[in-house]
This record gives sequence, structure tokens and C-alpha cells, in this order.
Amino acid sequence: MSDDLAADVARVLTALHDAGAWFRTGLTDHRLVELSGLPLASVLAACRSALADGLIERSRTGVEPPVTLLTTLGVARIRPSRPVEATKAQESWRR
Repeated sequence: MSDDLAADVARVLTALHDAGAWFRTGLTDHRLVELSGLPLASVLAACRSALADGLIERSRTGVEPPVTLLTTLGVARIRPSRPVEATKAQESWRR
């Protein structure tokens, strides 16, 4: 993956995360364009790459436009680690 594409994927994942687009709530491509500041072609390329990596899923219901949402893996990838969780994980390995 090129550095430009990786940066675009990160922007799309961040936009999805900040909008709370996971588990039943998704964003249309045009809303992703607005939130990420990327052109539509870049958003679509980033979505294809993230979809191939299992970070997002695309859903289409009826006549509505498709929506994109983060998978559990995508949420874990974009969400910053929390020091408390890291400490708990380290403690469980010591036992």
C-alpha cells in the first residue's frame, strides 16, 4: 500500500470512528467525503483497501445509498490504546 493510500485509509477510519459509525450505524460515501476532506475517488479507493483488510464493511439496504461502518477490527485499529487497558493486559500475563 502506498503512503498516500495509507494516509487516506487512516483519514476515512478516523472519520468513521469520530462519527460513531460502527455496529449498526454507517456513513454514506458523500458524508465520508465531507468528514474526511478527501475527494470521492480517494474515499472510494481508501474504502476498497480497508474493506480488503477487514477494517470496514459496506451495507446496502433497499434503495438507500450504501453505508460504510467500522468492523470490530477497524475500531480496534483506529482507537488509541488506553494506558489502563495496557496495564491490565501486562498484569494478566504476569500471573
